[in-house]
Amino acid sequence: QKLLGLSNSTEKSELVMNGTSYIVTKRAINKEYNLIYLYPKQEVVLRTFLGMKSFLAISVLFAAIILVIFVLLTNGVKRLVKSAYESKILLDEMEIKFLQHQMNPHFLFNILLTIQIKAKMSGDEKIYKMISSLSALLRAGIYKDARAIVSIKEEIKYVEYYLWLQKERFDDRLNYSIDVSDDTILNCEIPRLIIESMVENAIVHGIENMSEGAMVRVTLEYVLVNGKEEILIHVIDNGAGFNAAEVVSEKVGLENDGSIRRDKMGLNNTNQRLKLIYGGQYGLIIHSEENEGTDIEIHIPKKSMETENDKSNDC
Repeated sequence: QKLLGLSNSTEKSELVMNGTSYIVTKRAINKEYNLIYLYPKQEVVLRTFLGMKSFLAISVLFAAIILVIFVLLTNGVKRLVKSAYESKILLDEMEIKFLQHQMNPHFLFNILLTIQIKAKMSGDEKIYKMISSLSALLRAGIYKDARAIVSIKEEIKYVEYYLWLQKERFDDRLNYSIDVSDDTILNCEIPRLIIESMVENAIVHGIENMSEGAMVRVTLEYVLVNGKEEILIHVIDNGAGFNAAEVVSEKVGLENDGSIRRDKMGLNNTNQRLKLIYGGQYGLIIHSEENEGTDIEIHIPKKSMETENDKSNDC
């Protein structure tokens, strides 16, 4: 600009002609020539006002967007904290219920041990086995907390104890079978007494009142769900059955807020327990019709019970 002799000097003034105010802008081009711009003052003021208004509107909109994002994030964090808190409370309540149902364990086991020894000394092997099985089940329920994880092999042992005791009770009225499709399943983990409680539910609420032909079948197998391998356990009985819609229509169900009958509360608690431990995609699916029997599906992830010192128990 210096080589061309240009100047950046600008002067502004106000001029009134015929009752109208104008803003006069004079810009020097060089020493000899000036550019003069004439704008109605009202138009200049309006443009300035509109510019300020647009800036203010954009600022308000931006602030509103920031506020909405903040509220959404805050609510999301609150929901996560509330969910974690409620989950911990539920697990704590389960553990408290376990403690509340305890009688004096030392007295109980001392008496059972005395009966067991007397049965052995008298040569009554059946009574001896019944007391041994009952003691093992009671120890599993009393001395293990509600969150305990065991191998499926150990869990099946508890199921066998329970079914054998019920077989002795019902005699020819009850038959049962346990089928494991792959021996490696026995090395997988499962929350303690999950299968046993479902078998107990089948006996007590399904076939307790049957005069003959009662059957309980337990099967365990690997299945693929959405490309991921998990363990599927069936507990099947041919008992009275019930309206499954009262309790559950799918794995994510069983949430009737206490409106279900008390004899179905055990199913609800077990389902919630599995979801809390493994996640919402796992739990129970129940197929049942009145007078047609019940099939309870237990879905859990495929997880090995191996420890750092023992890598041989691959699941």
